[in-house]
Amino acid sequence: MDTVEQIDGYFYKGYWNLKPAELYTLIFIDVASQHLEVEAGAISAILLGQPWIPTRVKPGGTVKGTSVVSILNRKIFPNVRLPRGITLPVLVGKKISELRWAKSNQVGAIIGRWIPWIGWGLAFWYARKILMDTVEIFNTIIDPKDRIQFGYF
Repeated sequence: MDTVEQIDGYFYKGYWNLKPAELYTLIFIDVASQHLEVEAGAISAILLGQPWIPTRVKPGGTVKGTSVVSILNRKIFPNVRLPRGITLPVLVGKKISELRWAKSNQVGAIIGRWIPWIGWGLAFWYARKILMDTVEIFNTIIDPKDRIQFGYF
């Protein structure tokens, strides 16, 4: 850009004359695409941990179906159990309204049931990270009067 030219907006990665909302959107897309590789791991953990695969008939209060992670973990850790008398809590249920705690001493089942929850935790952490990075970059570019005041809790 020449010293004589004057633009009415902001400039970001080849885009020029941007309004603050357009600049924020471009930064958000850019930051999200940088985190996308890592986010795929969280999404995979969530999806692979869902009980979508039909199984045999189960007793009354159990969740119908099983997950890919559960099947793989039971093959990787066949009959591997915690020492006698030790059980670990696991969350079971397909919907938030149906969630309940159960106990298990099978290592494969414990890992299989915690994988989707780890995925959800990672997804929320990455969403927050993307938002914070976007606001930080936006605030370094934008005029002080247009900055986003983001509180820390």
